[in-house]
Amino acid sequence: MATAGSNGNFRQQRSYRDRARWAAIAVAGCAALATAASTAAPAAAATPASAARPQAVRTVVVRSLRDAGPGSLRTAITVANAVRPGSSTRMVFAVRGTIRLARALPAIHRRVTIDATSAPGYHGGGPPVVAINCRRHLGLIFGPGAGGSSLLGVAVDRASDDGVTLVARHITLNHDYIGLNLRGHPAGNRGAGVLVASDGNRIGLNPAKAVNVVANVISANAGAGIVFAGSAGNTVVSNRIGTNRAGTRALGNRGDGIDLTGGAANNEIGGTAYVNPATGQANDPTGDKGTEQPVFVVPPLGNTISGNRGNGVLINAFARDNRLNGNFIGTTGHGDRALGNARNGVRIYHAGPGNSLTGCKFVNNPFVYYNVISANHRNGVYVTSTDNVTVQGNFLGIAANNATPLGNRGDGILIGGSSANTQVGGVIPLGNVSAGNGRNGIEVTGTAHGFVTFNTFGGLAAFGGAVPNGHDGVLITSTGGDNLVRTNVMSGNTANGIELAGNASGVTVDPDIAGLNTEGNGLLPN
Repeated sequence: MATAGSNGNFRQQRSYRDRARWAAIAVAGCAALATAASTAAPAAAATPASAARPQAVRTVVVRSLRDAGPGSLRTAITVANAVRPGSSTRMVFAVRGTIRLARALPAIHRRVTIDATSAPGYHGGGPPVVAINCRRHLGLIFGPGAGGSSLLGVAVDRASDDGVTLVARHITLNHDYIGLNLRGHPAGNRGAGVLVASDGNRIGLNPAKAVNVVANVISANAGAGIVFAGSAGNTVVSNRIGTNRAGTRALGNRGDGIDLTGGAANNEIGGTAYVNPATGQANDPTGDKGTEQPVFVVPPLGNTISGNRGNGVLINAFARDNRLNGNFIGTTGHGDRALGNARNGVRIYHAGPGNSLTGCKFVNNPFVYYNVISANHRNGVYVTSTDNVTVQGNFLGIAANNATPLGNRGDGILIGGSSANTQVGGVIPLGNVSAGNGRNGIEVTGTAHGFVTFNTFGGLAAFGGAVPNGHDGVLITSTGGDNLVRTNVMSGNTANGIELAGNASGVTVDPDIAGLNTEGNGLLPN
């Protein structure tokens, strides 16, 4: 049930659902128009490169940047929509440049591959050379019947609402700009960059798990970068969301970077790869727990989600069992400089259970595919009235190099409301670093209960020196009870290592280090 404090988020959730329903209605109407148009327009107008055979993939060449007419993208979509259900069309490009729409393109309701990576002058893995300037008409809609389609190497900008809407399932977006023009300049869509109202879609590909891959750039949109509205089983890999292509400059979406809402479930943001296949080196930012020279490899499947005017990631409205791995949220693409989101790095608010931010497994070295959640203008991670959230193996308030302070302006981790069973850290190597933040490394408030912080470095680098939080390592004022502070190192902070204040009750503290280094044999005072 929506509470008074959550009404704004629930209104937003309904708005996304309404837009998805409206898109489906628009698809049905456009499908009828497309069928009529295809009856009037001969197939030759689409300049087929080869004769189509039943059940074969038909190839259509886009030869014109005009809005309509022979060889245009509009005609190619119309022809593709007219084929029998289950058939597939591949659109290749003999031209490069910007298509300026005079009216919305037909919604797509057959399986298509819009492959602008085939355009002259395109370099593999590089930025698009073909754009669709929607000129404040509707963006692209992949509707029922378009399952399995792909949009490759296209810039989609200046739509009247969402840039790309996925109603059909199993759509792939790769090598696209959503909200930028071909020069990489802001040309935002007026809604979300991508609205996902279906399951099993892939936003970004990196099958080789190579470093420095930029799958898509989704920036400068008036809404969120990506919205998952009740959708499940999607992956988001190797994207820049809210930055330029290089990940060095903010081109923020005006909303959040990513929204998971309306019961969105089992989506993976990032991935668990941590080896550079070109060198064989594995990410090891602590140097095997401080015993060797550190090795820094940006997690290849992670996303850079930075520079947005809302949160980096918002999980709300009963969204559950979503996973964040290997993302840099609030930093540049290399994790070494600040590029903060204007609100929180990750905001989890009245969500369903089971959402997680994890940076390693028990069998790994620490932090190998960490989320680095730093330099955000509010908190790193803020959880309100949500149960069973897991935060393990991440950096909060410190750069990817385990040394440079990039503090979130508030807390590294803030747990509030009636949240139950929040697990922060675990047995080695599952602990987190929460250091360099403006307020506390961790703060637990409200009636939160069942909270555990286990093996957190609060106020210092992992197995290293002081990176002070502005106040405490951990501050607990919650009256919920059954909260546990165990085997943490809370040292080097500006105020206290561990503080129980207000009417805090039911807190167990055992055994921790406060005021000493990780080994407990040298001073590192709070």
